Amino acid sequence: MSAQDRWARLRTLLEQPESEAAWGDVCAFLNNWPAVEGLEDALNYAVERLGAWYRPVPWAWKRTLLTQPDPRLRLVNALTIGVMTAGSIGDQGVAMLADLPLLANVTDLDLDRNGVGAVGARALAQSPYLTKLTILSLNGNAIGPEGIEALARSPNVAGLRALSLVGADVGDAGATAIAQSPYLTRLVFLDVSKNKITESGVEALADSPNLARVTELHLSDNAVGDVGAVALGISKQTHHMRSLYLRNAGVEDSGVFVLVSQLQRLNALDLQNNRLSGVSSVTLESAGFRRDQDLWLRPQTVE
Repeated sequence: MSAQDRWARLRTLLEQPESEAAWGDVCAFLNNWPAVEGLEDALNYAVERLGAWYRPVPWAWKRTLLTQPDPRLRLVNALTIGVMTAGSIGDQGVAMLADLPLLANVTDLDLDRNGVGAVGARALAQSPYLTKLTILSLNGNAIGPEGIEALARSPNVAGLRALSLVGADVGDAGATAIAQSPYLTRLVFLDVSKNKITESGVEALADSPNLARVTELHLSDNAVGDVGAVALGISKQTHHMRSLYLRNAGVEDSGVFVLVSQLQRLNALDLQNNRLSGVSSVTLESAGFRRDQDLWLRPQTVE
């Protein structure tokens, strides 16, 4: 194929509507673009034209990510690192990712269950390249309070809209770090389930303006208790809450009453495995909720 024909084909591929298949076509075509025949120009052109396309990393580029990074990685904006064949990438692997200029366009980063600790979290916080993140998932990584404190103090998280830290051992100190962060102001989704957070940590979150935009909050498997539930219910920062997950969180009837009476926009509530009596069922049904398998759901209100 001549250089002229190659460029014509690339333009045609990039004019397709966004789809998984279209992204696959672009990747496959660029895989075969000779490095000595204007690959850099082709990548620059593609990045500009792809715009907001969802662009996950193909396996062919991922498998050499930490050994011989493919220059085409600069096209990627969504990176999920599952546990590799040789095991999790750990802090060392995360540090390598954080120092990789080719990942400067990544907005969605998923490092679940990869043996990441506080050192890895600090590497993400200090990265000169991972500055466009809008989604960050570190589920199953024991980053601890030190790790989340480093992230919360980093401008790299200023664009985050979703943060997931299930089982990250952040505790009350970590919850407080999230609450006090000057950068975590755009969150709409926050999952800190299973993190040994107690009532004091929940109160810190409830009082934080960083919760003002959050519409979906997960606090399951934490010691929320009625004190925490009441704090969430009466807070001026939680009025936009739509979905609240409090499974196995030590909530009792009085906490449920405050939540459903105060959070008028709440449409989904998970209360499994809490110390509730039939009174809570009456409270929920009176507020318009109906049981749907594991959740209590209420029809969305018209605003």
